[in-house]
Amino acid sequence: MSRKGPSILMGLFCFYQPHHHLMYKHVQVSAWSFSRMGGTDSGCWTKWLNPTIIRATVVPFFGGQTISRGAWFSHEQLGSCGKRFPPSRWNDIVDTQSGRLRKKDWLSTMAASEQSDKKSKAKFHAYPAWAPRFWHGMRLGSFCKLLVRNRFAVALIRIPMVFLLFLITPWNDILYFLQNVRYGRRIKEAQLKAPPLFVVGHWRSGTTLLHELLSLDERWASPTTYQCFAPWHFLVTEWGMTHFGNFLMPDKRPMDNMKAGWQLPQEDEFAMMNLGCDSPYLRMAFPKRGPVFQELLDSSAVSDEQWRPFANKFTWFLKTLTVRHEKPLILKSPTHTGRIGRFHEMFPESVFIHIARDPRKLFPSTVRLWDSLDTVQGLQFHVTEQEYEALVLDSFERMYHGYFAYRDSIPASQLIEIRYEDLIADPIRHLEQLYERLGWSGFEAMRPKLESRMQQDRDYQVNRHSLSTEQEAKVRSVCEKYMKLYGYWE
Repeated sequence: MSRKGPSILMGLFCFYQPHHHLMYKHVQVSAWSFSRMGGTDSGCWTKWLNPTIIRATVVPFFGGQTISRGAWFSHEQLGSCGKRFPPSRWNDIVDTQSGRLRKKDWLSTMAASEQSDKKSKAKFHAYPAWAPRFWHGMRLGSFCKLLVRNRFAVALIRIPMVFLLFLITPWNDILYFLQNVRYGRRIKEAQLKAPPLFVVGHWRSGTTLLHELLSLDERWASPTTYQCFAPWHFLVTEWGMTHFGNFLMPDKRPMDNMKAGWQLPQEDEFAMMNLGCDSPYLRMAFPKRGPVFQELLDSSAVSDEQWRPFANKFTWFLKTLTVRHEKPLILKSPTHTGRIGRFHEMFPESVFIHIARDPRKLFPSTVRLWDSLDTVQGLQFHVTEQEYEALVLDSFERMYHGYFAYRDSIPASQLIEIRYEDLIADPIRHLEQLYERLGWSGFEAMRPKLESRMQQDRDYQVNRHSLSTEQEAKVRSVCEKYMKLYGYWE
């Protein structure tokens, strides 16, 4: 028998016995056999074997000792079949010390895992095919640069979208020219009414809720979804789109139950991306190619040469918003969390409000966020759960390295920190306290608006998430300082 014989026979053995799994939980094979099955040489076999059967029914031995999970099949090697039963659920069915089945109904556990995955995906709110994607707001040159940088690696199903983008993006150039003719001088000469107020914090920490509540105060203005979608020309096109183009937008965001709409407050990072700036959000166009511009999450790691183009476009966008609203601005973007040092240099009198949330809630919720956005926005698909998890942890580490690097250098009166759990427990009381800390008057005029908003949101349902023991250990390792500082360490 050839050296591949044991691997092949074992594979066929498991493949052709799909209905009698529990008979084979004590099968012993050689160390060489399973190392070959788990190696790159046998990649063709992992496509044909039932990986769940192999992982849960065969107990390989190395010198009489059971090898642990993943030693012979990684999650990546299992491919799409392996996603049916992720490694995080391994402990549900197998005692990793003895290699024995933990319970006889492990097939039911697998089925429950599959059903859970299906339910999770089903909860994404529909995003119509006709709804605009972020990239529709780019100018032609920026869109072409995006395609070239990613070697035109567009999924076949997204080719019609790319074709449509080539038809639409030149209009952004034309409309920008028209806006510049009419408003160019006013934008250049515009002065901000006051230093902007920044709402910062990790994704899914409550920044959107806080931003929307603060925006109820009509003395302030915030960039809207349309203004961030079409930053090049919203001064000449906003009225028409917000009056006749509302049918293009879904009622809710794909990842949660928050409302969506052209006129709702939006994070300005999308505007910066469509203005041609480097941004981590460009990853969403080609998610399979991995994270991009992650260094921009930590301004302490960004050189002046890298920062200058962003700062110039950012200032231009704020001036354009000022021409439109003629009010002080409230800005919100999680990506700004690690940039507070740079923004403090640009706007020395600005105030930053940071909102924290338990990272054990942030982690799975942010994984879901990127999954949902990649699904509706991406020009390609199929990012693994492990890649999303790595992205979330890396982003967290970078942005809070930047945040903590400058946190103590900003005067206490200009950096206010709150917790999401406290905010949602009593939003009106905590907004009143926030007004007091900011030295703002007029809260009583805001109270009826807040009460009305709370009434509208009384049936709001928060998505439920859970972590495996392994995932929680990773989160605690990366987020230890954050958790201890904001009271989440147990």
